[in-house]
Amino acid sequence: MLIRCPECNKEISNAANCCPNCGYPIKNIIKESTIMSDMYQIIITGYKMSDVEIVTGLENVLDLIVPYKIINDLLQQKYCVFISDKESEAINIVNRLNIYGVVSEILQPGEKKLPLYNKKKIDVKQEELKISNGIKVITFLIPIIGLILFCLNLSKSPIASKTYLRCAIWGIIIEFFLMLYLI
Repeated sequence: MLIRCPECNKEISNAANCCPNCGYPIKNIIKESTIMSDMYQIIITGYKMSDVEIVTGLENVLDLIVPYKIINDLLQQKYCVFISDKESEAINIVNRLNIYGVVSEILQPGEKKLPLYNKKKIDVKQEELKISNGIKVITFLIPIIGLILFCLNLSKSPIASKTYLRCAIWGIIIEFFLMLYLI
């Protein structure tokens, strides 16, 4: 059976340990989906105003990061976003998602089993540590590089791109005051 990788959205075999395209560990998704036969699954069926509501709702309610390229797969119900053995907990999650404009549905135990989409939020400090101090200095000294890195990384890594932008802005401000001082 073919499933979609939650990271890169390519079709891969459900027997793969990890995605051959991006390396995302697939076995965790499959293992979790095999124990869902007696669980309530929550699936996303739509949104009230825009697909931004799905991203915001899942991030705030379930602490999930959903790239825009995965939204269509969620809407086509290729993944569930939450599982629970308690119906009351599943109803509570559906109601909380509804507040954000996310239209969701509960699949009863025994209905079709879907892989669980479980890409959790990355710790901000952990992602900021990935940016070397050398890159920060370069973006500070040559702000145009910081602006370019900001644009290139905005969709891949918003936290890193904000750091690039911050360094570039500080570089522009300091350079402006240095130019005023020297004139």
